[in-house]
Amino acid sequence: MKKISRSILWILLMTAVVGFAHADTVKAGYWAGEDGDLYTYGKYKYSIDSDGSVIIWGYTGNETTVKIPAEIEGRPVRHVWGLMEYKGKGMYTYYKNNKTREIIVPDGVVSIGRFGDLYRGCVNVKQVILPDSVTKIYADTFGYCEKLETIRISRGLKEIGVCAFHKCKSLKRIELPDGLEKIDEDAFADCSALKEISIPDTVTTIGNEAFTSCENLKNVKLPQNLTVIKSNTFSMCYKLKEIKIPKSVKEIRTRAFANTGLTSVTIPENVTKIGRQAFAYNPHLKKITVRSKKIKSFEYKAFLTGSKSKVTIDVPNQCIKKYKRMLKKAKSFGGKMKIK
Repeated sequence: MKKISRSILWILLMTAVVGFAHADTVKAGYWAGEDGDLYTYGKYKYSIDSDGSVIIWGYTGNETTVKIPAEIEGRPVRHVWGLMEYKGKGMYTYYKNNKTREIIVPDGVVSIGRFGDLYRGCVNVKQVILPDSVTKIYADTFGYCEKLETIRISRGLKEIGVCAFHKCKSLKRIELPDGLEKIDEDAFADCSALKEISIPDTVTTIGNEAFTSCENLKNVKLPQNLTVIKSNTFSMCYKLKEIKIPKSVKEIRTRAFANTGLTSVTIPENVTKIGRQAFAYNPHLKKITVRSKKIKSFEYKAFLTGSKSKVTIDVPNQCIKKYKRMLKKAKSFGGKMKIK
């Protein structure tokens, strides 16, 4: 009998320990339960982070204006990682919310989105207001929000993630704050209504294809501390007729300005490399001014133009023979080329 009692006592003790451990995992971490289920607050699904703050994961409402709560059950909301419909056990679906037109994020939230496409179901959202506390917009956050027209960007923002505004086809203008440091690849790709962009000097990295296929983009101001213009950054920006490349730039990569409306371009003093087809397929390009004496390579078809094109390229006197030889080797022009 004593043996049985001790066994039962041991089982009860272990059950209590496991239960306590489980309760601890429920209270902290990305997930609110071992099967992935989340807590419910009204029409929101949420978990509690390790610091006790709230992470919002899902939403099932259809209000015209969604005002995300600043706190839930006395806990501050710090992350809004999704407004998708939560199905339980870690599963989501693209919630086709046809009524919401505006999303207002409260002060105190520091990050938006997390695992991609979490706002995608908000198909008719036209306006988003972010507080100054937001420091990061994660990848794909507003991707495919095709009716999004305006967004109030946080003044504390440091990074815009991969494809964050991909295919926001109604977005005509966005004001990027001083203090922003990084624009990831494809961040504004296929924003076909975007007409101008002024990138603050605090930005040091702009990813591949960040503004590709912004077919109505006319005015671009590049940051003064940028050292590399990456592949396809402004390719297929057909209405981009002029660009001022900062003196800080050392490298212009593959197809960075291919298929644009550029009529002339100046390569500044510190450029050492111009990538493959960097300025190719620009039918209106008539004049290229090269100020750099440091160029080590013009890669294949760097300035390829049509067979009937006439392009004048001005280079430093001491570089004429060298650059002419390099350009010829790279098959950089399809039409007539005059180097002087």
